[in-house]
Amino acid sequence: MGWILGTIVVVIFVVFVVTGMKRKSSSVRGSNVIQLKSKANVKISSENNAQPCSRCRHKRQLTFCADDAGAVRGLCNECRRELEQHQELYPV
Repeated sequence: MGWILGTIVVVIFVVFVVTGMKRKSSSVRGSNVIQLKSKANVKISSENNAQPCSRCRHKRQLTFCADDAGAVRGLCNECRRELEQHQELYPV
């Protein structure tokens, strides 16, 4: 009687281990996680960083500032200098 109970416990243990391994392997394959090692060699150029200025719409490097009302704007250096003379801008 004891060996039958022992066999049932071993069979149940093996079934849980095998199904647990299948779940882990299938979840890794269907995962939306991107490994950083695969994307490490991608370099970002300054052309990709250029965004349109909120004021003049030229694509340049931007400085993000907020005004007294809390509105955040991305401004190029020229537009930022002009607006700083007329209103207070706070770096974000």
